[in-house]
Amino acid sequence: QQATFAVFQGQPPTNRPYTGTEFQGYNFPNPFDLTAKRPVLTEGGSLGTAYPKDTATVIRYCLPAAMTGEVTFEIYNLSGELVRTLNDGTRAGGFIYYADWDGKNDNNADVASGVYFVIAKVGDVKKKIMKFAVIK
Repeated sequence: QQATFAVFQGQPPTNRPYTGTEFQGYNFPNPFDLTAKRPVLTEGGSLGTAYPKDTATVIRYCLPAAMTGEVTFEIYNLSGELVRTLNDGTRAGGFIYYADWDGKNDNNADVASGVYFVIAKVGDVKKKIMKFAVIK
């Protein structure tokens, strides 16, 4: 037997321009549990599509036109320990993007219930601090 496989990254393009001048970001659902789900992507109204892969939470972020670079999200627990670093790759400014977190640490183990702080960076510059809540 023969088969053809395709591997897709969970970074759906929205083709939605962003005209703001500040980095914006949030996650949904929040709070969230660690069960895999496919949240519906929204931008104002519904984009009419579910996230293309199972995940615990989705991060929606907007890059101003003048802000192009490598986007990372550093996830810390309340003790200030780095739990996970997510790299969403190099992104062009002026658009809305989505990234995801499966609720696992860098050792691929589920994180504990609690509050996590996420620092969004473009290049080496901190742009936003977000608060995520994990419930079990």
